Amino acid sequence: MGVIAGLAVLLGSTSPAHAATPILLGAGNRPAVAVNGAGTAFIAYLDNDDDPTTSAPDAVVHYCRLPRGATVCDHRLDFALEGTTLTRPHVFVEGQTVRILAFRYGLSGANFAADYVLSSTDGGRTFGAPVAAGTVNPYDAVAGPGPNGISLVGDKGGRNGLYQRVDATSPFPVDINGRSTLGSAELSPGRDAYSPAVELVNPTTPLVTFNFLDGTAAFRVFGGTGEVNDAANWSPAQVIARDGEYGQLAQGPSGLFSQLDAENPKRLDVRRYNGSTFGAPTSIPIAEGGPTSYLAQDPGGMLFSLWVENSVIGGPRMRYASSPDGVSWRTAQLLAFNTIDRQMGEVRAGAAPDHLGYAVVDSGQGNARQVYAVPLAPAPAPTPPRGTSPGDGTPQTPPGAPAISAPSLTRSAFCVGRRCPGSRRGTTVRFALSKPARVRLRIDRRVAGRRDGDRCRRPTRRNRNARRCSRYVKVGGFSRPGTAGANRVRFSGKIGNRALRRGRYRLTITAIDANSARSAPKRISFRVHPPNPARDR
Repeated sequence: MGVIAGLAVLLGSTSPAHAATPILLGAGNRPAVAVNGAGTAFIAYLDNDDDPTTSAPDAVVHYCRLPRGATVCDHRLDFALEGTTLTRPHVFVEGQTVRILAFRYGLSGANFAADYVLSSTDGGRTFGAPVAAGTVNPYDAVAGPGPNGISLVGDKGGRNGLYQRVDATSPFPVDINGRSTLGSAELSPGRDAYSPAVELVNPTTPLVTFNFLDGTAAFRVFGGTGEVNDAANWSPAQVIARDGEYGQLAQGPSGLFSQLDAENPKRLDVRRYNGSTFGAPTSIPIAEGGPTSYLAQDPGGMLFSLWVENSVIGGPRMRYASSPDGVSWRTAQLLAFNTIDRQMGEVRAGAAPDHLGYAVVDSGQGNARQVYAVPLAPAPAPTPPRGTSPGDGTPQTPPGAPAISAPSLTRSAFCVGRRCPGSRRGTTVRFALSKPARVRLRIDRRVAGRRDGDRCRRPTRRNRNARRCSRYVKVGGFSRPGTAGANRVRFSGKIGNRALRRGRYRLTITAIDANSARSAPKRISFRVHPPNPARDR
């Protein structure tokens, strides 16, 4: 989908503002968040640069565990680490394991800088001692490859586009002088690059995006063999776009997506990775974005694009868009401060598989900056104008939902049971799906009825003189997993152990994807014969 088409999709999908109620966590800046399957948020952020209670800027990493529905943290911890930093922490959660990654520089000893990892194995209640696991200043980080692996991208010694895989549980190796010997892959040799992002294509394959100074956005992907911290084992740089920057990546059940900030018109371009490159963009119109934008995908496959608009009349705004597939987006306002003396920083977000989570952001200036968590949910559907109708009444597939096409039966008339000849026994349901989904097949039997206004009702003595009609009564159903493309489902004519009786029936097919988006139903009529064709006259 091109830029103009993408803008047309989005302009028709903007919902009214519905700013959520922010939860004040405390003084600080540069927050990060991860959300577990129960909806609990694990948040880490830095203290303010000029906090007089600490000896160095951003010396303390604050931690908060915020259960779903709570307005205060049920666990708070402060980690005072050596050195200082200008880089936000990163948070990861998997089961009962919670990890905080914090970069520090100005260290004493042989190494000037280190990435410290703090790990908890009891659901974020307590943390062990920090482990100096890496050396790259991480602009972005993601868990993996490997059960204890963390992938970092950033710079080292002023060189951008560096990738480094670290082990969260082991200090980096050192030489006899105590200096780190942990390697890193320089992915933009000979060219200055900025704004790197990293995600995993699969559990063993990292992919990194970055920008060259001419504005070109590019990516490289690990080849799958050899040392991952060696750039020789990565693909050559491939262009994503010529006019996008401040890249973000998000991976999950809906796929791997890139988001780039683009100009003329101002927009966020979202592209899906197809296994070899990133496709055409779908565009989200924005007034302001850049470094304050973010892209996330929850374990249920819902995408969230968030951005901050500081240059608006009345005060800063945080807006967002959500999409089940990266194509159809709904936009809304999440947070607003109606005062011009505030500025919002970079936003981060996470959500549980049911698409409910939190966005975190700092607001204010200098030592007055405060960190907020804001409840996050998919943007609501736009309210249709009063008096409108879907036209001819035909069920329509909602944008982003799976679509069913070409439904048919190999036999539209068949018999059920072992006494049937093989040439007439059962049938096969055939259809195509636009995306993977759970497919529900419902069977209704056609029976006689009597007309009552615009309804066909069960015959009774009271309506025995009314006009005859046909109605359908549910007799059962079943479901099967469906894949994108052609599908075949064998149907013997039995629902459980119960065989369908002789008569006329209707099969209704509906597909529901991982985000609970439902297709328009498709219906096929069929007939059940007795084993002896001569009796069916």
